[in-house]
Amino acid sequence: MDKYNQAITESQVTTDDTLVAAQVNEILEKHLEENRRPEVLRHLFNCIDLTTLKSTDSQQSVADFTERVNAFEEEHGDLPSVAAICVYPNFVPIVRTVLDVSSVDIAAVAALLQARCEKLTDIPEKVDFFDAVPDYGVEFFTNKKSKTT
Repeated sequence: MDKYNQAITESQVTTDDTLVAAQVNEILEKHLEENRRPEVLRHLFNCIDLTTLKSTDSQQSVADFTERVNAFEEEHGDLPSVAAICVYPNFVPIVRTVLDVSSVDIAAVAALLQARCEKLTDIPEKVDFFDAVPDYGVEFFTNKKSKTT
């Protein structure tokens, strides 16, 4: 077994839908009400990456997508913006030109993973040149603009 399949096999990830549903329901029963507060919802909204990775995306559709983020900022200035707009690399210049909201980052999907992967085990053949992934601390996952993790 290669190191990628071994890592996936040894991980704690489960694909048992029944088990996942039961665990989600348990979390909701225990914690939903305590987290149903405006500040939590605002934080969650600010963690969203709006993504368009359709094969039918065009310069115009991506520009329109970006304009909706601008319009949201104008219409709902009391709410935080989404964290980022995620597009294919060739559309990054379009987003950069159209985006007026400085708090929204621009993200591009890695070119080597653009082809859709149906399952985790499809990824190793696309990234087999990596020998190791370095450990990342919490600072890697910090939203630098909103100062949250």
